[in-house]
Amino acid sequence: MGSVGTNIKLRGGENDPEITDSIEDYYLPDAIRTKLPIIRGINTYEDFEKYLNDKGISLDTDLDKLKVDRRKDIIPTVQEMIQKVATAIETYEYMFGKNSLSSLKAIKLYDQDLDTHAAYHFNLKGENDPLAGTIRFRDWNVSGRDIFHELGHVMQDSMKGHNDDIISYTNNLARNITIPNSAYKGVSNLGEQNAEMMAEALAFGFSRGTPQGLRFITAYRNYIRKKR
Repeated sequence: MGSVGTNIKLRGGENDPEITDSIEDYYLPDAIRTKLPIIRGINTYEDFEKYLNDKGISLDTDLDKLKVDRRKDIIPTVQEMIQKVATAIETYEYMFGKNSLSSLKAIKLYDQDLDTHAAYHFNLKGENDPLAGTIRFRDWNVSGRDIFHELGHVMQDSMKGHNDDIISYTNNLARNITIPNSAYKGVSNLGEQNAEMMAEALAFGFSRGTPQGLRFITAYRNYIRKKR
């Protein structure tokens, strides 16, 4: 496979001014773009549950009616969201390897206890979070950027060494690859800054095609190849 520059298909050309949140408009490898018709076949909660179960990932939701009575129904907001998640999962696994999301154990939709759009739970050194390995989504309108961001944290968690956590892993990564420092300004804990900037660079690269993000994706992919 070539570099990201030859591997990722732009929407309608580099000068296309339209920005949407459709999976067809993400900046995806050609191999994933050919899978989009298959991903478009993931339409219901039951479809998504089967898709995730095949990858060893469990699915849950706080909306019991969705999980039980309407699990086979096509609900447009649910349909759009689960197709975004599937697209992002397939993209990461293709670009960075099948084990790049190995730490992801569960996804929970419409989590009423979550105080942000989306979150991935991981253990810092010395912690034992019972939700570690889980992505939680609160709202129906979570964006592709949010999804790619949280899966970026999953990748950090999956690729860290046995004696690392996400923070030490991404701090070491920053000594080997330049992580765009303008990508994320919302982190309050400076120790987590590299982890957040990396996740945001990946998110903006895949969902928006920003030059900084695409350059980082290329550099990070090459770094992983050299480490193998």
